[in-house]
Amino acid sequence: MDACIIKHLEDIQKKLETKPAVEIPQCDVVPQPVQQEPKVSEASKDLKPQIISELEETLKNAQRDLAPFIQQLHIDRTQMAEAKEKQEKDKLDKILRYTRLVFLPHGFSDEELFQIEEAVKLLVQYNGIVNCVSVKIEKKKLKQTDLKNFAWNIGHQYNIDSEVLAMFVVNLFHSWFKNTEKGTIQKTLHNTTGTYSIKIDENILEHLPELEEKVLGKKHK
Repeated sequence: MDACIIKHLEDIQKKLETKPAVEIPQCDVVPQPVQQEPKVSEASKDLKPQIISELEETLKNAQRDLAPFIQQLHIDRTQMAEAKEKQEKDKLDKILRYTRLVFLPHGFSDEELFQIEEAVKLLVQYNGIVNCVSVKIEKKKLKQTDLKNFAWNIGHQYNIDSEVLAMFVVNLFHSWFKNTEKGTIQKTLHNTTGTYSIKIDENILEHLPELEEKVLGKKHK
């Protein structure tokens, strides 16, 4: 009898152990979103190698085109430098031509004209001033104002500072300006009132053919 009771109790214990747990609702718990792995379509998988291949091809083409690009760029830079050099030379030649024609009618010797042109060349190329001791130009009938106007006409073509132009005038034409202060010359470089042999002209290069005709008596080509 006792054995039957014990067996019955063991069966009840087993049933209790296997009974499913009761779920208790949790009102205050926020449901967590379910994380899903991003889906990659088969088309995207096939497209990736294609893009990489196209990028590699683009890089190869760029590397292939780099050498001829640099070569052409070097040619263009050289041509640009040569064109600029020629342009500056042509401009200087016209400036020196203007200088010669301006002073030619006023009794300057060949040596004096040469000195003036060399001084102008030094001024426009290097912003330099000739040493007054090395220059020998005798005073002529030209006025101080003529020489100042000449200096202004030259300086205007190259945007040369007025102080430099004043020193240029004093050193090159010191026979005219030995008793004149540089500051006075600097303030009176541009003169438009009065009668002068050398007038203010902002466009001496454009007017060079007219000057050649006036001085040489014919159109000079």
